[in-house]
Amino acid sequence: MEATVGATSTFFFMPNDTNRPHFTDNSYIYTDEVVFDGHASTVGEMMRDIHERGWEVGLHPTWNTVDDARELRDQKRQAESVIGAPIESVRHHYLHYDLSRTPTVQSAAGFRYDSTLGFNGNVGFRFGTSRPWHLYDWEAKQQSDIIEVPLIAQDVALFRPGTGLGLDRDTAVEYLKLLARRVKRVGGVLTLSWHPSYIRNDDWRETYETILAHLDDEGAWFGTVAEIGDWWENIH
Repeated sequence: MEATVGATSTFFFMPNDTNRPHFTDNSYIYTDEVVFDGHASTVGEMMRDIHERGWEVGLHPTWNTVDDARELRDQKRQAESVIGAPIESVRHHYLHYDLSRTPTVQSAAGFRYDSTLGFNGNVGFRFGTSRPWHLYDWEAKQQSDIIEVPLIAQDVALFRPGTGLGLDRDTAVEYLKLLARRVKRVGGVLTLSWHPSYIRNDDWRETYETILAHLDDEGAWFGTVAEIGDWWENIH
């Protein structure tokens, strides 16, 4: 779908295992068998294929990594060993994050870009902006080297009733178009998060297809989290 508009994005994968498990962590491992692009594959082979096609593979670390640099670094290395390349971008599981600790931990683990700071049950500008910014290292009392590419909208927040907004497809599309207009006005970033496990849902899939086409018509530049973070760093 993204290739039809010349877009690439970031796919965040969880690690193969963790020393500090939590009941919300995903249960797949890199040797599990899946079907990817119509072919039998393992999760690890799928990750390498995604990387080799020009999409970014990022880390979706487990719940208990927000204050544990050693565990976060280990999980990063697990994913890097599979794709054979450095991983620069991270989005924490369930958006679980500690502003006073996590930027320090991410930096110690070797990340450059984060895209966690957004809403689980709503959409919009949680920190009042759609522009990237440098996080703050509260332990060092100085600007962090981690660049935040803020999360603006995710599928579960748009569609899920109860814990989300429970919107229908047409309303979700109009809401995303409204957000896109506001982002375009200030030259910001419209970061969207869509879970591949829900792609079989017609409304969720068609909303993503529709907004991709709309953004393409509006002249949007599509990029991975690392590409956007690198661009932002270079112009500032």
